[in-house]
Amino acid sequence: MAALAVCLPADEAAAEPTRVPGPVVVVGLAGLTWQDVDPEVTPTLWRMAGEGSAGSMTARVNARLTCPVEAWLTVGAGSRALMPIPPEDDESPTPTPTSSMAETRCADYPRTSVSRGERTVDGWSDYVEQNAEGEYGTRLGALPQVLAEHGECVGAVGAGAVLASATPDGRVTGTRGRLTDLDGITSQCPLTFVDAGAGPSPAEAEATVAEVRRTVPGATVLVLGLSDRYDYAQMHVAIAYGPTMGTEPYEQRWLGSASTRRDDIVQLTDVTPTLLQLLGHGGAQTSQMSGAPMRATTSYGPDTTTADVVETLRGVDRANKVSRDLTPAFIAVLEVAQLVIYLIAAIGLRRRWSTPGQRRRVLQVVRTSALVGASVLPATFLANLVPWWRVVHPLPALIGTCAVFVAAILGVAVAGPWRRHVIGPPTVVAAAMAVVLGVDVMTGSNMQLSSVLGYPVVIGARFYGFGNTMFALFATGTLLFLAGLYHWLATRLRRYLVLLLVLVLGGFAVLLDGWPAFGSDFGGVIAFVPGVIVLALLLTGRRLNLKWLLGVAVSGVLVVGVIAFIDYRRPSQEQSHLGRFVGQVLNGEAWQVVLRKLGANLSILVSSYGLALLIVVGVLFLAFVLLRPVEWRAPALQRVFVRAPEFRAGLLASLVTLVIGGLLNDSGIAIPAMGMMFAIPLAIAASARAVEDDDAPAPQSVDAGEPSPSRQG
Repeated sequence: MAALAVCLPADEAAAEPTRVPGPVVVVGLAGLTWQDVDPEVTPTLWRMAGEGSAGSMTARVNARLTCPVEAWLTVGAGSRALMPIPPEDDESPTPTPTSSMAETRCADYPRTSVSRGERTVDGWSDYVEQNAEGEYGTRLGALPQVLAEHGECVGAVGAGAVLASATPDGRVTGTRGRLTDLDGITSQCPLTFVDAGAGPSPAEAEATVAEVRRTVPGATVLVLGLSDRYDYAQMHVAIAYGPTMGTEPYEQRWLGSASTRRDDIVQLTDVTPTLLQLLGHGGAQTSQMSGAPMRATTSYGPDTTTADVVETLRGVDRANKVSRDLTPAFIAVLEVAQLVIYLIAAIGLRRRWSTPGQRRRVLQVVRTSALVGASVLPATFLANLVPWWRVVHPLPALIGTCAVFVAAILGVAVAGPWRRHVIGPPTVVAAAMAVVLGVDVMTGSNMQLSSVLGYPVVIGARFYGFGNTMFALFATGTLLFLAGLYHWLATRLRRYLVLLLVLVLGGFAVLLDGWPAFGSDFGGVIAFVPGVIVLALLLTGRRLNLKWLLGVAVSGVLVVGVIAFIDYRRPSQEQSHLGRFVGQVLNGEAWQVVLRKLGANLSILVSSYGLALLIVVGVLFLAFVLLRPVEWRAPALQRVFVRAPEFRAGLLASLVTLVIGGLLNDSGIAIPAMGMMFAIPLAIAASARAVEDDDAPAPQSVDAGEPSPSRQG
């Protein structure tokens, strides 16, 4: 080979291959998970997982379970595709395994027919209309169209494969046949789809993959569990084997994607960009193709066995399933606990108590329970540092792990020199929230992934950065911490230096939230920047007016615009959704994205009764408990503002951010609800401390030139 290179012209000898040398075969195994892969039942799959590149794939295309028809249409389009919902009929066939117990009725594969010498998919216009008018505006057949424009065809084995090979007008231009015809099909078409059926057993999946490996030994083979099969969505098998166009070969490495930023997680929409890259048409990826090429990432390691690989990937699915199953109950418990805290606080702050000692003890209970309620939220993320989902009984393990971290946060909050100050412990808890989530996004968002308050990986909505509810907690924690920090330092340093420090830390927090490499949160920046500016204005004693508010709103839009444009200037395969949105604005597709987010916002508004109730009760609690006089004296929260006016600035800045965030993001009321779930307990704790301090005997004298004891903290 070296001699041949010497004989060739320099430019030809140095030329890099533009595509893989052999054919590319995609084997779709509907519903296959890593729990199905076994050395005895599926030996070929087992060997490929150990010798090639393996990862977990989320097949999510909509809010329901993903049906095989939708999965194959998505592969052909490169964007999430939907199927027309089949009408309910007493005489309809038995639901496929994909739809059992899930209120998801999967349509049968459509037939094909020949007219005027051309074979087309029956009812194709219905699929085109369904997706063109759907929330993603998907254009079907984008992948086959690219290959047709380059004079290449797409082969198909099985009914699902035919769907993925259809061009935008529904024509099936490639070679069709059975699995026994695979050798001839791959010799004619550089890309071939093989559908093993809607829900093959592990043995059937093994037989299909083994036949593909035997028939086309030099091919690049992608084995994918393309769709769901059970009564809940799962993570599925993703294996890449053979030649690759990536920087690393498909050899004993994890399979990841830039779209997920995970070494061992890919998504269904990554399949199409991967195929374009393998076939040398990576530059033809369109703006609707939201995924990125799957790639071999980190090595398994010299001591890693195939069993280790499979067990690790099973763990991804197990963590997702356990956290997703526990999340509704956990959220419900948090909502009830929040209401209980309100009740305890209302009784403790409003009721007359027989003796000062009894009142003091009750106020201590109110203060402690409120701090515990707020500390639970950062503790749920810290709990993911411990693999609690691997134990036999994960719920007790999660509760126990959270309890340990709550105790740690509470211990720091009430043990330091700040413990006697009215906003000292609340500031520490707020700092814990800001630091935990901030460090997490800088280190890969591992604490948020598949946590009970984070993002379940199987949903496929987000794999890194700040989700909407996490943004609400991060922004609220940051703003309240900065308010407390200013209050503590303002008596020790020059105020303009402290204000500068607040602006620097606030700007850094905004950067963490919006920068594509960290939080990658589009709507969050627009909401967060006004919060930081409002906090700074209030700390300087300025009053807010319409002019200031308009300027603050414009500043948020400008900041996120700059970040998004910088992201847009990067290569398309490296862009986050911030940069892709700029591209969608330029090509006129952004309105579809805006409508989809608005629809999601409205859906949460009308369906999240618990969150809506929490907001209503929280507002009423503030109005009738914390902001009404306690006995004959001033309101409890007003007493806090007298001792620490910066706390009021932090609460108002948080309110501005949460309201704007709730209006702009697709999580709707979940954003202000989650922020209030964290901020109100901190306000309760501070209020209880203020009332407790007022009940204590007044000091004999205070030098007018020195800060009061409560100010000194």
